[in-house]
Amino acid sequence: MGLAGVLLWGRFLSQPREASSVETSRSEHAPRTALNHETPSPGRPAVSVREVPSFSDRAKEVDGVPPGTERENALRELAQQWTGAEPEDAERWAAGLQDPAERQSALEHVCLKLSDRDSREAVAVAGRHELGGALTEALAARWAAADFPAAAAWVQTLPQDETREGLLARVAISQAAVDPAEAATLIAEDLQPGGVQEEAAMAVLHQWLGQDAPAARAWVDQFPESEFKTRAEEEVSRASSDDVPR
Repeated sequence: MGLAGVLLWGRFLSQPREASSVETSRSEHAPRTALNHETPSPGRPAVSVREVPSFSDRAKEVDGVPPGTERENALRELAQQWTGAEPEDAERWAAGLQDPAERQSALEHVCLKLSDRDSREAVAVAGRHELGGALTEALAARWAAADFPAAAAWVQTLPQDETREGLLARVAISQAAVDPAEAATLIAEDLQPGGVQEEAAMAVLHQWLGQDAPAARAWVDQFPESEFKTRAEEEVSRASSDDVPR
């Protein structure tokens, strides 16, 4: 996303000069590159060269932007671009921000950008900085969308606690968009009975009914008799009635 204002990351340097005969001779044999200076001819402007600042220099520029939307956008853009080029340096920069809210936000953007190419490292960075369960769940869902077996295997290595349950649910719900039967298996075999399992099952059921209603109904038929099965059967009936032409 672009900045709300304009941040000048670089500057143009124009260097018109008269070339000597020796320099002109050398330039005829030198390879042409984006950084070569060309001798301006009559009526022709000199070539300008853009000086590209380092990410560290850009960080100093952003640090001078006053609080507000422009600063927030600048921090987000810098975190994303720096992570794309130098993820370890970007993490160190983000972790070193003094304002707690800015530090949290920048680290989150680092993790989200990093997940585009290395989901395992993204969740590791989130864990190192204790960024919270919501971000880790989002990263796990992204990982599952790209590589469900790897994401599910990673979650299954975590200690048995609420965090693990929440992550398993997110991974299963993400997979339901592609393979609801596989998602249902993960929910049935790896989630502990209780509210998290039931809500994840309902989310998977909802997606499954939209893809293959008979298979979804057959899954619900296997549920043990309980209030939850009644609730699931009502969801199936509701989906069936919605499909009836009026």
